[in-house]
Amino acid sequence: MGKKGTLRADSASYGQDGRASESQEYPIAAFDYRTPGWYFVTICTRGRICLLGRVADGEVLLSAAGLIVEQEWLRTADRRPYVMLDTHVVMPNHVHGLIMIRDHAHDATPVQARSPSHSLSSTVGGFKSVSSRRIAVLSPNYRCAIRQRSYSERVVRDIDELNTVRKYIANNPACWRAGI
Repeated sequence: MGKKGTLRADSASYGQDGRASESQEYPIAAFDYRTPGWYFVTICTRGRICLLGRVADGEVLLSAAGLIVEQEWLRTADRRPYVMLDTHVVMPNHVHGLIMIRDHAHDATPVQARSPSHSLSSTVGGFKSVSSRRIAVLSPNYRCAIRQRSYSERVVRDIDELNTVRKYIANNPACWRAGI
């Protein structure tokens, strides 16, 4: 943490409704996504089909595919020791989550020489891959169900923004309207 509780810096900000006014669908070219810090990610199902469950009375009721996604999200940190997970929610057609890429203080390798496998994109890619493979066992029609081409991410800049994102994720089921 830096000055005034800063965790990371980027150009996005949140509006009063808690929604990001700007997010990155594609990584910022000059930014090293192996850099320690918090990231807010959103991963959608292919075609945004409501495959992962439904929302009833402001609560998410996960389908079998949604339970797989939930399980694999929670296993992410076990499989990748450089990752720490925070708040997340599996919605009918997307997943929101906070991921921290941990400091590599124990690693003497310079950041530029570190494995790309310790990046945000490889973390999300691994999660999407294993989830999709497990979901495909349920039905071949669901093969690559959460393998939409990309994902949305944004760098969380400070502790206030981290708390805003946590609140946004927690309130997401209550704000759900199908098709958005």
